[in-house]
Amino acid sequence: MKQFWTEITVQTTAEAAEAVGEVLQNAGCHGVVYDDPELAQDLSGLGDLVDEKLLADFAAKQGVRVTGYLPVDERLEDGLQRIREGLTRVAQFLPLGAGEISLRRVAEEDWAEAWKAYFKPEVIGQVVIRPSWEEYRAAPEQVVVDLDPGMAFGTGTHPSTRLCLELLQETLRPGERLLDLGTGSGILAIAAAKLADVQVTAVDIDPVAVKVCAENAALNQVTGRVEARQGDLFAAVPGEAFDLILANIIASVIIELLPQVPSRLRPGGRLIAAGIIDARAAEVEAAVAVSGLRILKKAVSGEWVAYLLGR
Repeated sequence: MKQFWTEITVQTTAEAAEAVGEVLQNAGCHGVVYDDPELAQDLSGLGDLVDEKLLADFAAKQGVRVTGYLPVDERLEDGLQRIREGLTRVAQFLPLGAGEISLRRVAEEDWAEAWKAYFKPEVIGQVVIRPSWEEYRAAPEQVVVDLDPGMAFGTGTHPSTRLCLELLQETLRPGERLLDLGTGSGILAIAAAKLADVQVTAVDIDPVAVKVCAENAALNQVTGRVEARQGDLFAAVPGEAFDLILANIIASVIIELLPQVPSRLRPGGRLIAAGIIDARAAEVEAAVAVSGLRILKKAVSGEWVAYLLGR
């Protein structure tokens, strides 16, 4: 049965583009595309905002289109209403520009074929993220994660995802139990399972994300070590504790989560927090200071920041 999605495009300004992207993500759009009439590039991934080079390109132009995708189902109208309300809030503190919303119905297979040209293998340390349709000859020491992102999911190219994978390779220990919050396509959970003998619970509130994560785990033959579970963050794992928690989300959600993290970490447990634009890093650090956690490492890539935290 053919899966249809609603493509939601907001016409805005370069200054408001990041905030508009966050509105779309909060409404359930995992992948966000930023483009203008002369440039189309997929920038999706569990951070889901724009990278440094393209943001600079957009800033020199008058208009930016920010696009996200929601499935055509009973949640669509609620998602659209959340987007309208979110744009109204953005307009109170940033120049929204036209702020016009356009909708288009898209078949998943048509979208996938159109965007395959933009997805290429990415090497992050020992990990290689390979879109399932691409050829790649791996070196013996490399771990290849085959990924079929599906509609509105990225392929690991976003700076925040790269930062997470770098920190993951530094801190991961065999035998640990991991929690991947907001798993999306499952890229971090699968990479962890292929890097070391670990068990991962991959959580997402979106049933489409859970389905895609499970399919990608099967594609990588780690179904026995990656459990894709639907639910709202920690509510999906009541009473459970972990050695390592991955949260490649957005700054506001990370700030809300931080007070709960210490009770969800085993002795020696850590949290990798990413998806944080540098303008909000100070807020996150202030929240860390009162959470009972401490910063073990801060990693930066362009406009993006990630943290390795511990008790």
